[in-house]
Amino acid sequence: MKIIDNSFRHLTALIALMVLGISVSMAQQQQISDELLMDNRERDDLNYEEMFNGDTEGQDIFSLIRDDENFSKFMELVDQSGLAPSMRAADEFTVFIPTNDAFKELTVRQYEALTKPENKDMLTRVIKAHIFPAKVGMNDFTGRQTMETSDGVEIPIETEGAVATAGGVNRMVVGGARIMKSDVQASNGVIHVVDRVIIPGQVTPTTGFGAVR
Repeated sequence: MKIIDNSFRHLTALIALMVLGISVSMAQQQQISDELLMDNRERDDLNYEEMFNGDTEGQDIFSLIRDDENFSKFMELVDQSGLAPSMRAADEFTVFIPTNDAFKELTVRQYEALTKPENKDMLTRVIKAHIFPAKVGMNDFTGRQTMETSDGVEIPIETEGAVATAGGVNRMVVGGARIMKSDVQASNGVIHVVDRVIIPGQVTPTTGFGAVR
């Protein structure tokens, strides 16, 4: 009888350890998923002024971005979304292009949510949040306003600290992303470099992203 009791106690202890191990593993996984995609200490010291130097007006937007390694992460998502052909063929538009560094502001869970095949529709809407179907330069910004993207989503635009100059706004924030280099003229539109990924809608703790309008 004692042998049975001891075996039962051992089995109970083993089950308890297994449950504890699963709980710890889930907690660790949750912690990892809430961490930033990359440690902020790994952020690059970007010189935005050196981006897109030279003759840009003779090249289209898609080619300019594709040829610059600073934007490879965004272009990977463009390819995954299936928007590359449309972006290449577009006549006149404006793109707010996030650098690779900008993706380090996302959590692991958010990035994984974007790249899942079943979330392709959400990824497409996020990409389109960076594209406006007209040429828009810094002089066209008038402080606090909204702009409608190619997907019909309204993105808020405002000045950072209400800093403006006679020639236009000095620093603008588009959907939470600061414009770090502006008015790069291409043959078919304008490029503005931003320091964050523009995410329409609210972030939720379950999928990383809420309803992307």
